[in-house]
Amino acid sequence: MAGQDYKKIGQEIIDKIGKDNIQSITHCATRLRVEVYDRQRIDDDEIEKIDEVKGVFFNAGQYQVILGTGIVDKVYKAIVEEDHTMEEKEAEVDKVKEEHNPIKKGVRTLADVFVTIIPGIAATGLFLGLQGVL
Repeated sequence: MAGQDYKKIGQEIIDKIGKDNIQSITHCATRLRVEVYDRQRIDDDEIEKIDEVKGVFFNAGQYQVILGTGIVDKVYKAIVEEDHTMEEKEAEVDKVKEEHNPIKKGVRTLADVFVTIIPGIAATGLFLGLQGVL
C-alpha cells in the first residue's frame, strides 16, 4: 500500500470523527485511540466502511479504531504529518498523564509487570501438570 493511501485513510477517519471533535489522538499496536469531546457525533458504520478499518468501539473515554499491526503506525504518522496540531494535542495529553495520581501510577506499573509474566506462570503450571501425569 502506498504512503498516499495511508494519508487518505487517516484523513477519512479524521473527517468522519470531526476534526473539531478530537481532543487528542494516540495509538497502540493495533488501534488508533481518539479522545473525543462528543461521542454522539460519530457514526460507527461510516468509519467501518473505510478501507483497512477492521472495527471500532468506545472504551474508557476513548474512541478506538482497529486498524491492525503495522498499519496503525503508518496511518498515525500520516495524520500527524498532515496536521501537526494533532501531535501537539498528544504532547498535552502526555503532560496531563504525568500529573496523575501516584497511587494510580503504582498500581498501573504493578499490573504491567504481572501482565508480562502471566504467560510464563501459565507455561510453568502446564509443565508441572504434565510432569505430574508422567
